[in-house]
Amino acid sequence: MTNSATSLGISNAFFSIILGAVLCYVKPHSAIDDRAKPEDFTVRPKWVTFPTKVVFRLFEILKFFDSVTANASEVSNAYRFEEVLRGCEMIAVRSSMEFEPEWLHLQEEIHGKPCMPVGMLPTKVCDAGEDTDAWSSIKQ
Repeated sequence: MTNSATSLGISNAFFSIILGAVLCYVKPHSAIDDRAKPEDFTVRPKWVTFPTKVVFRLFEILKFFDSVTANASEVSNAYRFEEVLRGCEMIAVRSSMEFEPEWLHLQEEIHGKPCMPVGMLPTKVCDAGEDTDAWSSIKQ
């Protein structure tokens, strides 16, 4: 879709409701990613060059892997994210420079495009338990 917009001269941005730290775990288009098993995602990827305790917990990434196998189109969500990030001109992230400056700067660096924090907008999550789990892994 972003290629269509670009070919028509229409500017486009990716608006992410996912925090910058989590979005940084999506493989940059230029990187080689040898992560294949769920356990490989429980450590920081090689393009995250600063020390951090922010990683997926095994049960979180297992949910992600389960959603990939249940996908009828056989196109993984990770691939979809990679392609959207590659094709957009700018990334707008539900975050702030005060909350996660190193992650927002890393976004710009690894994806080669501006990353604009739009503030900590409220979430609309049906299962508050899932929202709490995701938040606890980020704030560590």
